[in-house]
Parts: sequence; C-alpha cells; structure tokens
Amino acid sequence: VRFSKAFETVEHQHRTLEKTNAAYRKEIIERKRTEEALLESEEKYRMLVENASDAIVVARDGMLCFVNSRAIEISGYSEKELKSNPFMTMVHPQDRDTVEQNYFQRFNGKDTPISFAFRCLQKNGGIRWLELSAVKISWEGKPATLNFLRDVTEKHLLEEELVEAQK
Repeated sequence: VRFSKAFETVEHQHRTLEKTNAAYRKEIIERKRTEEALLESEEKYRMLVENASDAIVVARDGMLCFVNSRAIEISGYSEKELKSNPFMTMVHPQDRDTVEQNYFQRFNGKDTPISFAFRCLQKNGGIRWLELSAVKISWEGKPATLNFLRDVTEKHLLEEELVEAQK
C-alpha cells in the first residue's frame, strides 16, 4: 500500500513537472518570437532613421542625445562632437533667441510654430539654412524634443536672388 501511494505521488509529481516544463517551453518559444519581432522592428526603424533625407535629432536639457547620419553630414561635426556641446552653439548667433524661445515654449506647453527656419553653423565655418519641425517626447524617462531638420539652403538662396532680381 505504501509503495502504491509512493508510486502515485511520484506519478502525480511527474505529470505536474511535465505540465510545468511544457508551459516553460511554450513561454520560451513566445519570448523568442517576441524578441525576434522586436529586433525586426528595431532594424526597420533604424533603417528609416539612418536613411532619412532629413536630419533627425533628439534634444534634452539643451544637449543632443541622438543624431542620425544626415545631421552629421549637414553639420560636419562628428556624432561625439554633436552630443558633447550644447546644441545652441551650432545655431547662428542672430537666430539663437528664436530657436531657444521656441524650444522652451514647447516644453511649457505653449503654442510654437509648426516649423521655422534658422541658420546652422557648420564645423567648416559654413552656414546652412535649416527648417525645423519638432514635437515634445519623453526620452529615457525625461522630457525631450524630437526634431526633424531639412536643409533649405538652396531654396533660401533662390528666394534671396528672386527678391534681389525683383528690386
């Protein structure tokens, strides 16, 4: 009788362990699928951001904490240089007040222009006109702005030539 009860206990524990193992195997398979989907999604977004024709940057606390390759190309600065200096140092002195005002108004929930143009100082001393569109986001748990910058230098120069020609 004791042997029979012990055998029943062992059989019951065996079935319980098999069910638990099956549940763990199922969970592992689901986690692997989720991980693969996450990696695929991450790769898609990375491709989109890195191949965008516009510069994409994330600004937080007056510094850039993310820059795509187009931002590096437009500015002439390395990623490290862009991230290690306040972004306002790369804004033309005559445009800093406007850029700074819009940046802080966005954080305070005030209306800001959907987009506006300003001059950017390049590492080589050149000046580029950029059109900025930005939205407030959370980046690593802190408020930040997601900024899309389009190089409109040629457009701006053509407009200036048109104004001169009209005079």
